[in-house]
Amino acid sequence: MPQGFVRSFGKKAITIQTQDRKQYYAPIENISDKNLLNHLQHPLPYIPVQFDIDSNSHSGTTKFGPRFYATNIHIHLVI
Repeated sequence: MPQGFVRSFGKKAITIQTQDRKQYYAPIENISDKNLLNHLQHPLPYIPVQFDIDSNSHSGTTKFGPRFYATNIHIHLVI
C-alpha cells in the first residue's frame, strides 16, 4: 500500500503527495478513516497516510505525471 502525506485540502477533496513527489487526488468520500478529517486545519500539520491508487481515473497532471485518484485513505502512524 503506498504511503504519503496530506499536501493540501479543501471542502471536497485532499491532495496526497508521496516521497517521490507524485500527487494523488482524493475526494472526501474516499477517506476511509474519518478521524483524518479532524486533523484538516490551517496550518496543515504533517499527516502521514496510506492509500490505494485508482489508476483508471485521474484529475489533472503535474510535472511528475497524472494525478491519479486515491481511495481507501487512512492515517498511517508508525510506532
